[in-house]
Amino acid sequence: MRRALCLTTLTVAGVLLTVVSNEARQTGHRIRPLELADSLYMLTSDPTEQGMRTGGNTAVFVTSTGVVLVDTKIRGYGRDILAEVRKITDQLRAARTMHTGDMMARKGLPFIDSANTNGSATEFGATLLKAVDGIRDVDTIIPGHADDPLTWEDLVDYAAFYDNLLTTVQQGAADGRSPAQIVDGYTVPDQYRDFQAPANRVESIVQLIHAGQ
Repeated sequence: MRRALCLTTLTVAGVLLTVVSNEARQTGHRIRPLELADSLYMLTSDPTEQGMRTGGNTAVFVTSTGVVLVDTKIRGYGRDILAEVRKITDQLRAARTMHTGDMMARKGLPFIDSANTNGSATEFGATLLKAVDGIRDVDTIIPGHADDPLTWEDLVDYAAFYDNLLTTVQQGAADGRSPAQIVDGYTVPDQYRDFQAPANRVESIVQLIHAGQ
């Protein structure tokens, strides 16, 4: 998890072989291509459709020696991804773009699967702050699942939004409050009102942080 944000462009070895091997499409959802720079594209889903649609967002980065893909969606979309890649030119300029994957899937609290992946709600916040503090020259964010690209400022606010919840829980635990009491008293600060905080996500993250996980 700590490594997920520590990149600007990730080269995935053998990814073309992987997408070609995807056989039958699971669903008939449309891929929605967005140009972020002359050399960088985001393959997302149609926002008018519902459900998983095409899966996670795919980054397509065209270099002078080939094409780099980050995240090749769910099974069955290899042919569609390659079709979109074939439509893309190879003009190159500084992209100043970062693919965050599930470190910032969308503008809302993350799903942290601590039980199955040993993910840490506490370290998640620390990783975001380190990324914001240490990464430079990024303007555009390709989120893990949101339909549209985000900005660097969105990531900065996301880190602060999550850190606010983290410190709220830690202070509540230090004061002897239970997870349920902290959840009942939590509200999203006004400056982060465009970030989603579903009740089940708040409860899950509060319980993890309260337990030191």
